[in-house]
Amino acid sequence: MYADEPPEWVAVYSTNTAFDADMTAARLDDAGILARVRREGAGSAIPVTVGMLSDFTVMVPEDAQEQALEVLSDLGLLDTYDPSDET
Repeated sequence: MYADEPPEWVAVYSTNTAFDADMTAARLDDAGILARVRREGAGSAIPVTVGMLSDFTVMVPEDAQEQALEVLSDLGLLDTYDPSDET
């Protein structure tokens, strides 16, 4: 990868609420890890709380994935999340 290419983003956390996703991304940002939230489907435009329309995924650059997972584990947020489930 060249220095001016954007990083590859990988999933580190998934939830069905925007609040949880935004708070998780903020916690990673506080730890010095660049993070963003991917909102699936119409979930950001239509307030749906079930199914695929309410999927929010926290993404980090690939080279920060291990550090991000450590931070989330320390916060107790990875008890039920398996990043290998993300496609």
